[in-house]
Amino acid sequence: MIIYNKKFISQFILMGTVISLELFEDKPDAVEAVYHYLQKAEKEFSANDNCSELMRINRSAGKQPVTVNSNLFSVIKQAVEFSKEYRTSFNIALGPLVKLWRIGFADQRVPLQSEIKSALQLIDIDSVELDESRHQVYLMNYGMELDLGAIAKGYFADQIIVLLKYFGINNGIINLGGNTVTFGVNQVVSSHLWKVGIQSPWQYRGTMVGEVQCRACSAVTSGIGERNFQYKGRLYHHIIDPQTGYPLENDLAQVTIFSSSSLYGEVLSTVALFSGIDNGLLLINQIPNVSGVFISKTGRIRTTSGINFKAIA
Repeated sequence: MIIYNKKFISQFILMGTVISLELFEDKPDAVEAVYHYLQKAEKEFSANDNCSELMRINRSAGKQPVTVNSNLFSVIKQAVEFSKEYRTSFNIALGPLVKLWRIGFADQRVPLQSEIKSALQLIDIDSVELDESRHQVYLMNYGMELDLGAIAKGYFADQIIVLLKYFGINNGIINLGGNTVTFGVNQVVSSHLWKVGIQSPWQYRGTMVGEVQCRACSAVTSGIGERNFQYKGRLYHHIIDPQTGYPLENDLAQVTIFSSSSLYGEVLSTVALFSGIDNGLLLINQIPNVSGVFISKTGRIRTTSGINFKAIA
């Protein structure tokens, strides 16, 4: 635990990323509770752990419904609703394609076109059957797999805020590796506003191209810069297009969405990235209390109206 300007900073590694808490009170019990919550959540939501509750659903595809806990069911239900609303971009039935590409893992590769064609036939959100009374999830076709990677961290961030407030902590910063949530007020500056850095899509983590000054909110970033690989001179990144089965191709490198809900921010960051810079800006500008910073592949930065963005030279 490091004390800096009356902030208590805790860091630990979970879910393949560095989790960071910056709080204004020294409450180790609260930090420990967050750690144990994320450990438990990882065992429930992971698509890479064969023992997780999510993988129980996937292993039972085409066989039988699976009863899950209320938290996981709630997230899947919301994710299914968003997948139906944004069919061309956000889709949690993308699991078979994610498993084919394995981008970010040691065995990442470019799949055969025939493999991608077969996997695309399983990306059917309408074949996810939910029974709310029993908290049951049924994937109707053998080989289907859910992947909550595009929404889970947002849900975790929102829940951590609730957990910290239970311990009487009302101000601070949570960083779940790409998901930053500020809550309460910034007690180390007179304006009480927060400054959220905008990561460069192409530089090492911590290299900022700008910052946004804001009140408490969630900041979620989706981009092609970190999890990718090159093969035969071509860049392949981890954001897979559910229509083509290949990594998304358009003019955007990264989108950061500012909103009150981190879960909603996760969804919108993906949808806005798929929309491209012009349509993405138009979309986000039409949603109340949501704003965004868009970075094109050429490095051009554009923002929605009303956001307090300052570029860093």
